Amino acid sequence: MWPYTYDACDIGTVPNQTVNGLPIAVTEGGDSGQGGILSFLPVQRLSRCTCKGKSHLGPMHADGTFVGCAGPEIDMFKAQITGEPLTGQVSQSAQWGPFNAGYIWKNTSDNEIIPNPSITVLNTSAVTNTNQGCYEGG
Repeated sequence: MWPYTYDACDIGTVPNQTVNGLPIAVTEGGDSGQGGILSFLPVQRLSRCTCKGKSHLGPMHADGTFVGCAGPEIDMFKAQITGEPLTGQVSQSAQWGPFNAGYIWKNTSDNEIIPNPSITVLNTSAVTNTNQGCYEGG
């Protein structure tokens, strides 16, 4: 399962983001150590492109198409206490995809949602100040 959600029905949902060697950009603009291949992603198993009558565990849109879904990636979170005064923090990381031919994820306001930017800074990984009232002791 992909560790991120992709809710589109396009070339991004198929293995290696290619169909019959197309688009050419996917076969020529990628990893030089791998013959220029852009992506090694497997097929999205719970795709918006899932045909009616085929297995899909997710919900449906109002138009009857499936919602492209992902399986969560479950990581242990890292906690730290740093700064002056000492401040409890946790870190998170993210994985982005599918990619365009320049390994660029479409970084738009629609794709990047940070509920409270006053406590979270995004940099593929993020550190968030926790609620300091949750700590005991001295």
